[in-house]
Amino acid sequence: MSTSSRRAATRERWRLIGIRATVACTGLYGAMKVYWALGGSLLLAQTPVPAEARQKLIEQDPEAITSHWQFVAAVALALVYASAVARPWGEWMRRMPRWILLLPAALTFLMMTARAVLLVIGDVGVIWFDWKGTVYLAWWDLLLWSPYFLVWGLSWGLLAWGHRRAATG
Repeated sequence: MSTSSRRAATRERWRLIGIRATVACTGLYGAMKVYWALGGSLLLAQTPVPAEARQKLIEQDPEAITSHWQFVAAVALALVYASAVARPWGEWMRRMPRWILLLPAALTFLMMTARAVLLVIGDVGVIWFDWKGTVYLAWWDLLLWSPYFLVWGLSWGLLAWGHRRAATG
């Protein structure tokens, strides 16, 4: 196997990892939101949101339920978008400027990665430096939510990188 074919195989492998990880993380988040919207409570009290919002979530406030369904709709759109980036639909999509497909994935990568990093800094401050906050929730965010959002964000970055590489190389 030549060096160029090995590189191409490696690029394709990373592209597939990006597609699969993006779909898996997005789908898992959507499933969690559906579960919460239907009355489930697993991990609801450990959600890293302000206390008032968390209380509304726990009490199944109609506004909170509506927000869950809004997230479910956003997740469905994200899954459609990810599949369009992974495999463009028809010639019209192939003629579309690349940045139109790459920009949302790249911005999502930046926002989710920044969320994970900034909240880790805040969690460390709450846990070890007595910053204002709840230590219990900081641990949950540090050990569950921030790593999840980091992996999810990185998967969007891989999706964008894989699409760019597939389109240019």
